[in-house]
Amino acid sequence: MVTVDDCNDSDLNLDNKNVYLKGEMIALRAKEKCLLEILLNTSPACISRQKIAEEVWNGRFVSDFTINQTINSLRRKIKDNDRQLIKTKPREGYVIDKDIAALFTFDSDIGPTCEPEDLASSEANALIVITDHSVKHEMLNNHKKSIRARKKLSLRVIVLMSLLLACSMAGVGVGVIREYSKDEINQFYLDGVKFTFHKERIDYQLNKRNVNCHLVRRTLDDGEIVDTNTTLCNTSL
Repeated sequence: MVTVDDCNDSDLNLDNKNVYLKGEMIALRAKEKCLLEILLNTSPACISRQKIAEEVWNGRFVSDFTINQTINSLRRKIKDNDRQLIKTKPREGYVIDKDIAALFTFDSDIGPTCEPEDLASSEANALIVITDHSVKHEMLNNHKKSIRARKKLSLRVIVLMSLLLACSMAGVGVGVIREYSKDEINQFYLDGVKFTFHKERIDYQLNKRNVNCHLVRRTLDDGEIVDTNTTLCNTSL
């Protein structure tokens, strides 16, 4: 049995290991194990939600709901109902204290344990492309790695080009704003960038600058105020 303290000189990798808490084995799904791994590697420091999105989902599109669901599922499995093992720090993120981290042990390699993701339901496979006029959803139904890799690469290029356009004041996209034009606030993460969708407004931070984008409105002859197809973005430090 190996403890977390035995891996001080290098990052702990739980991919092919059974995980134990106080000697009791914990059955974890792939994302839960990855989340626990980065929490243990970061302990006793705090890790932000943005960093969790980047590390656990490899920079892919992921919502706040999915992050919460994964954290809560991990807490249930380690019987952390009172949230004392994985602590929440407001505006900072999550942390496992060093004395708690020492309670986790793991054994030698047991071979691959990661389960294949459910392609029909996994939000990670709902690839969303931010353009100036639409939000395109493409579900991956082909299990072949080569095809999936090519699609992921091509869509990532499009996404990064869109972010570049947004940065150059071209706007996040009319389709995106209208898609999430709701009363409640939604938060999503893409390549480590957090997008906050308010009603008819999007806020995000890029290169340490705050960016907010909204649809330009105009007044018709009859006095009705309507949205145009123009996106206006403002930046501030």
